Amino acid sequence: MQVLANKNTTQLADEPIYALNVFIDDVEQRDRLFDQLRRFSDKHAFAIRIAPTTPEDKNLISHMWREDIKLVMVNPFEEEKYRIYFYKNSANAVPEDILNLLVLELKSFLTDTPSVIVTERK
Repeated sequence: MQVLANKNTTQLADEPIYALNVFIDDVEQRDRLFDQLRRFSDKHAFAIRIAPTTPEDKNLISHMWREDIKLVMVNPFEEEKYRIYFYKNSANAVPEDILNLLVLELKSFLTDTPSVIVTERK
């Protein structure tokens, strides 16, 4: 069996619909950053899971999900740099106004942490 997909017309499930970079200048503020992430997830009805990816807890991954959208936050290479990816969580498109609201709110929550800078990922 052969499956064909036209990438011009189909949004792949593993292709992010939006992405952010997060830089935290003071890694001592990391717990506060994740507290803000939990507050964001509570406000917007996301389930959340935060877990270490290495035994020394320097690298973390966070998953947030709900019916329409999921977010993944990772810091795979440097303890002070994170990437946040937004994905569709269903076959339906995420309305642009909903996506824009979530991005704006997430930026606001995260930048409430001292020494955090959030930028769009190209």
